[in-house]
Amino acid sequence: MRWISSDLKVACVAGLLVASLAGEGFAASASLDTTTTTITSMVPPGPITLGSSATVSVTVAGNSGTPTGSVTVSDGTGASCPITLAGGSGSCDLTPSSAGTKSVTAQYVGDANFMGSTSAASSLIVTPPARTITSSGDANGSISPSSQYVTDGNTAAFNVTANNGYTVIISGTCPAGTLSHNVYTTGSITGDCAVSASFVSAESALSLQVTDDHAFARYGASIDYTVTVSNSVGVDVLGLTISAAASADLDTGSSQWMCFGSNTQCQQQGQGAFLDNAVTIPGKGSVSWLVTVPVLPGAPDVTADYTINLNGPPFAAPIMQTDSDTAVIFHDSFDVPYGDGAQ
Repeated sequence: MRWISSDLKVACVAGLLVASLAGEGFAASASLDTTTTTITSMVPPGPITLGSSATVSVTVAGNSGTPTGSVTVSDGTGASCPITLAGGSGSCDLTPSSAGTKSVTAQYVGDANFMGSTSAASSLIVTPPARTITSSGDANGSISPSSQYVTDGNTAAFNVTANNGYTVIISGTCPAGTLSHNVYTTGSITGDCAVSASFVSAESALSLQVTDDHAFARYGASIDYTVTVSNSVGVDVLGLTISAAASADLDTGSSQWMCFGSNTQCQQQGQGAFLDNAVTIPGKGSVSWLVTVPVLPGAPDVTADYTINLNGPPFAAPIMQTDSDTAVIFHDSFDVPYGDGAQ
């Protein structure tokens, strides 16, 4: 075994022990310099819309000299861009592939003289893309606003108003939605699209019912008719006229009636022939009236007919319903609970 007899020189260089066996002709080894990587800016700083980019600027500094080589900028969820350093700095355009808050870092890989390093994280907010949603109507109603911007996954809402006697049919290229209380709300938006409102006569949207829940009517008594108009569409139908016509057996001039809707939907009460010419039927709702009509003591017919007419400006013909009762002197016996002679 040969012992090394040469001088062993030990020095502390940049925090590391470096041994030089000069007497034996060993070459001294040099250590790598440490670096600091910093994200100096992101333009724009965010939020940015998904599909757009932020320019990320980076510097890499060493204790002595200027680092060279490459840096990789990443957003922590799969998107990245490369930088080739020039003078210790550089930039690249980072394009995230998903929405959310990103943790952006820059990683320097190092070179022959400098160690690698990673920057502190910077936040970048990425929002879903804004879509343009447009609307259009026609002369028989309105839909607003004419356009709006909505991010992916959300819905767009439009106010819908039909002219007197009209209702609406909604179509277009947006995901199908719902119409309620005069507001149309699209389905979940995934791209630019359009909503189209076609206003048509409300005849098909309305239903009319009249009944006194009896099959018989007593001479000289009164009949209580319940009249109900229902609307199957989610937009109010305005400007309707409701009226009554009756056979000669009924004293329509002595009628009394009351409405169970609000004062913006109907005339609250009245006397004489049943007539209300400013009726509004709410979307997906109904309005009812109670109409009390006397039967003439000397009614000339066997059947008492009471007909309700519902009309609107664009209707081709009124919607009509008739309730018919057989006129009798007395029908049920005194032992019928709550009997009125017309059960």
